[in-house]
Amino acid sequence: IIFPTLVAGAVLNDIGPKIEKEGLSYLLTYVGRGQPLPSWDAAAQKLRDVLGGAHPGKADDSVFWDAFAHRTYRQRDDGQIEADYDSSIALTMIDPETTPIPDLCPLFQAIATKPMLCVHGALSNLLSIEGVALMRGLKPDLHTVEVENVGHAPCLDEPEAWDAVLDFLAQVE
Repeated sequence: IIFPTLVAGAVLNDIGPKIEKEGLSYLLTYVGRGQPLPSWDAAAQKLRDVLGGAHPGKADDSVFWDAFAHRTYRQRDDGQIEADYDSSIALTMIDPETTPIPDLCPLFQAIATKPMLCVHGALSNLLSIEGVALMRGLKPDLHTVEVENVGHAPCLDEPEAWDAVLDFLAQVE
């Protein structure tokens, strides 16, 4: 971080300095590749198809997938539904089959002097238990919470994640 004084603390949602090859490879199958969809139902189904494995307890919960769609997609002027993020983020992602995943510990350590919370999905294929342990080794005062039965990434509205984030923010000045 160039200006660490601008950061009071950080909440890392299922990410850290050690990224697992399997998870990164899976992200590359869909990040930045979405096409506009004809309806909110189609957006919810797309999310269920792509991220269902990360939320196995929600497989048949249409309310969850509809809410997820409304948080992660937007409706264009022509009525089509599109992902609500900059698809160029995919350009920053390396293919771990052809390029080694870089050591991100220096970036992590650049903000490790600040309070930090790591929200970890227990089923995550991107941030492993070993990755969380690495962060704890680099930052012994790291706050962590594990969200059971969720992969990459927790939605942060899970009770344990929500409570941990609120508690953490109340402590950060």
